[in-house]
Amino acid sequence: MKIFQREAIKCDLAAQVLRSTGELRLRALGLSMLPSLWPGDILSIQSCTFEDVARGDIVLCSREGQFVIHRIVGKSEDRQFLITQGDGLPRPDGPVPRRDLLGKVTAIERHGSVHKPKRAVPVSHRIFSLALWHWNLLLRIAMQIHVRRNFSLNRKPANATVEPT
Repeated sequence: MKIFQREAIKCDLAAQVLRSTGELRLRALGLSMLPSLWPGDILSIQSCTFEDVARGDIVLCSREGQFVIHRIVGKSEDRQFLITQGDGLPRPDGPVPRRDLLGKVTAIERHGSVHKPKRAVPVSHRIFSLALWHWNLLLRIAMQIHVRRNFSLNRKPANATVEPT
């Protein structure tokens, strides 16, 4: 089975779980939402309708058999399409039909703490995001720091013991 087919099956199964239970947790993988979302973040996603989302919300959509998690930057005038864009991307995505909206990100778990996504992207995040996308070296350094921080938080000391409960 080809990778694309496997991904489409995974996305379909996750979408079915979201539709039937109303909730889904996913691990973020891409870089397009930096610095709002980092690879490895655990996202809590709540099923929602087109009317439940607004500009600034981070949403999960299905696009050509893959998930896309981007921020809403607008809705079409006829209210049939969402306009989404990754925080770190220079241009919006193509229009997202209302049927492809799967849910809204309600919580982000990172480094052991959970927080709600911000609707407004701070100016400092925008500047940092632009810098990451224009300077590959800065992106690589930021990712190395992120990976090291994850590793050090998840690593147990060598002399740690597990006590029965």
